[in-house]
Order: sequence, then C-alpha cells, then structure tokens
Amino acid sequence: MNTVRKWRGRFAERGLAGLRDLPRTGRPREISEADRAAVVALACQLPADTGVPLSRWTGPELKRELEDRALVSAPMAVSSLLRILAENPVKPWQYQSWIFPRDPDFEAKATVILDLYQGFYQGEPLGPGDRILSFDAKPSIQARGRIHQTLPAAPGRPARVEHEYVRHGALALLAGLDVHTGQVFASTPKTTGIVPFMDLAGQVMARPEYKDAPRVFVIVDNGSDHRGKAAIEPLRKAHPNAVMIHTPVHASWLNQVEVFFIWSLPGAVLNVHDGHLSALAAAS
Repeated sequence: MNTVRKWRGRFAERGLAGLRDLPRTGRPREISEADRAAVVALACQLPADTGVPLSRWTGPELKRELEDRALVSAPMAVSSLLRILAENPVKPWQYQSWIFPRDPDFEAKATVILDLYQGFYQGEPLGPGDRILSFDAKPSIQARGRIHQTLPAAPGRPARVEHEYVRHGALALLAGLDVHTGQVFASTPKTTGIVPFMDLAGQVMARPEYKDAPRVFVIVDNGSDHRGKAAIEPLRKAHPNAVMIHTPVHASWLNQVEVFFIWSLPGAVLNVHDGHLSALAAAS
C-alpha cells in the first residue's frame, strides 16, 4: 500500500512525468539495453544453430561469439555477461529433462506399491510379520583410494579430504532397503545381473526376520537384474514367501531405495581405505 500511495501521489503532482524513474545514486550502467538484449537473444539459441560445435553455451564461448559477430557495441567481461543472464527473469537456456509415463498400467502398478507403503495389499492390511524390501543397483561406480589420509574436522576447520586419489577400477553397488526399519543391506560385485541380485536377495532372505515372515514384498524396477519372469520365478522358487512387485516402466522413483542412493551416494564414488572397500552397509 505504501508503494501504491507513493506512485499515486507522484502522478497527482507531476502527471505522466511523475511516473518516470528519478535519478539514482551510484555509477550508471555502462552496458546499453541493446547490448543486454543481444546477450540474452544469443544465449536463448542453441550453439549448434549458430554453427558453434557445443551442446551448451559457456560464458567465455558466449563472449567470443558475441564479439566475433559484432552483436555488441563493445567487449564485455564474462562476469558482466553472466550477471546479465542471471538477472533475466526468463532463462530458456536452462532446461530440465522429463519423460511422459508410457506404461499403460501405470496407475494400477503404482497403486500396488503406494498401498504397500501405507500398509495395505490388495485392499487388506498387512500382517504384523509381513516385510517390505526395496532393491536396486548402481553400476560402474568408481572405487578410489585417497593418497593421503583424510584429516578430521577441528574447531574452525572442516574435515579435509586429499584431492589426489588412485583408481581401483569400477564396481557395482547393489542395495536392499527394509522400508519399515530403514536398514540397508549391500554388496559390491564387479557387475550387475540376475546372479548378483539373487545372491544379495538370498543373503537378506536368510535372516530370520525375513525367512520366517509370512510374506516379504520385494519391490524392484524394470532393470535387467530383475526384469519380468526371469527374476520372479527364481526368487519365488528360492524363497516361497517372497512376492516380487515391479514399478511401472520409467517410474523407478517409486522405489524407496532410490532415496538411499540419492542421499548416501551423491558423488557416485566408493572410497577405498587401507586396501578395503568401505560399503555403507553389508549383508551378513
């Protein structure tokens, strides 16, 4: 209301002239509005459309293209160029990838999983001994060993991790999450596949709380490790109380173990200390 009152008063005193900006303090802008518009216009185009062999613009490349094509009246610093883009309210050069759900039975399959998370299966409450496990895999994770020991945090100083490392190849990380307890079981085979998946599932299902459970619902996505009947039949044969539930196609985000991967493996790196791989949790 104060802002409205101020502009209404200025219009009453000076008419349309009162709506113009008054002189401002500080150094005036050196980059013209035309140059600013040219920066935004070029940034809105894909580099390939202008003949530049890049998938996305960088600050230096954008500056070079503006000056080579004489799109601006004077050279400008990369920092100024990036500041102009940051101030622009519409940023079409930024994008997020997404995909349409294409599973014709998306709603039905998703409902089964969401009901399980809420304690129901086929319209009936789960029994007190029923369990829910969520499995998934992260392939080709680099195993790195730090050259120097990590220094612990101290007052006024964060923990320090040595930048240099030694590569120990790549491993896969298979993980199973107990949805109710939050316990994670993991293994680190050299590759993914039905055999490593069944090995980890067997280790988990051998534990008394799952072996003796009336039903163990095993939620998985449609990856090759556990796709279709090739995984359903071996799991059922080895563990008659296991019920495999597949997420809809392109809906692995319904699988709760994804939360573990997102929060526990942001850098997708397994660290090796003293020659041993440090898994976040291990199946016993």
